[in-house]
Formats: sequence, C-alpha cells, structure tokens
Amino acid sequence: KTLAFPVTLSWAAGEIGGKTVEIPVKKDSAVENDEFLTLQLSKPSGLELGEASVCTVWIHDPAYDALKAKVEGETATKKEKDAWAKLQKAQLPYVRVLAEPAHMGKVSGYGKFAKGKKVTLKATAGKGYAFAGWYLGGELVTKSASYSFKATGEDADYRARFVTLAEDKASIRAAVNGL
Repeated sequence: KTLAFPVTLSWAAGEIGGKTVEIPVKKDSAVENDEFLTLQLSKPSGLELGEASVCTVWIHDPAYDALKAKVEGETATKKEKDAWAKLQKAQLPYVRVLAEPAHMGKVSGYGKFAKGKKVTLKATAGKGYAFAGWYLGGELVTKSASYSFKATGEDADYRARFVTLAEDKASIRAAVNGL
C-alpha cells in the first residue's frame, strides 16, 4: 500500500479529537540502523497550529539489537560480524532541518554527515514571507538564510523560522517608534 503526500486532515465544525494517519512501513529481512521520518502539520485553514505541529517518528529494527548482542557476546558468525561492521560504518549522525511554519518556506541541507564534514543549510522564504533565522535547540544560530558549519558527530535538529512580511515590518516599525 502506498500513501500519497501531502495528506489532508479535516474536522467537521465543532468536532474535536485526534486523527490517525497510517503510514505503511515495508518489512524486509535486512538488519538496519534506526531510521526516522518527520511529520509536520502545515497550511492550517480556519485555525492556528500550536507548538506541537512537528514530530519525529523513529523506526527501530529489533534485529539490530539481536545482532549487537551476538557480536558483544562473541557468538556471532563471521558473516554476522561483517554485517555489524558495515552497520557501524554506516551509522552516521543526522542533521535534520524543518521549516517553521512549513507553508512559509523551503529548506535544504539535511542528511547524514560524518564528524568534521561540511554541512550547508539553505532556507528560501515563500512569497509574502521572510526568513527570520536558523535555530538549534531553541537558540538563534544565524539570521543568514545560507549557513555552513562542520558536523559535530552528533544528531542535530535545525529549524528555519519564517515570518510574514507584514509581521516583520510591524515589528520594525514598533522598534523605531519605541526609540
């Protein structure tokens, strides 16, 4: 079964409660590192999205734990040891990027990066919106739409924040009038 994106969720007037989206996951025999996908609610109509409009879903392969136990317990075959070595080599940290709110712009630069590798994040605001900055852990990193850095060897979640041009101009006007 294939899921077409984007998925539209709708609530009738006065309806409250959650909605469920089933995402099919292909089962295979390969032992794999953890995988993830990010779900982001965007383009609300008739409502505003709260802080919890983004979530990351981690998919853990239990066969990974079983193989790890065999290798650590020294009961793994040569083939299993080779598979484990390959998994360890492929286990690079993720740099994830999200646009907030998603409908205001586009982002690029996410992926797996070895420690010290150059990473370049790019944000492009949509029509009527402006880029406000790249954030890591809630802290502003830069106001530049293009940001390059060396990967730290740890997972990282960067967020590109966007504002409407009207909001941006209003805040500038308020700051000037307040002087």
